[in-house]
Amino acid sequence: MSVDTTRSVDEITRISRDTDLLTALLSGLASQQLANDPDGDRWRRLSREAAEMFVTHVTHDRRGS
Repeated sequence: MSVDTTRSVDEITRISRDTDLLTALLSGLASQQLANDPDGDRWRRLSREAAEMFVTHVTHDRRGS
């Protein structure tokens, strides 16, 4: 019985890329909030929409479409 290591490497690569994208998205929103509206919620209000966009992107990518 052989193990398909190529699929495992592809999976790890995709997870790493998705994690990097999420980190960039969240840190970008946080940086903008702190720099431009520290006492407000201008950038915080975008967090749900950004999360939904991320989930849509990741699930769309996994379907291979």
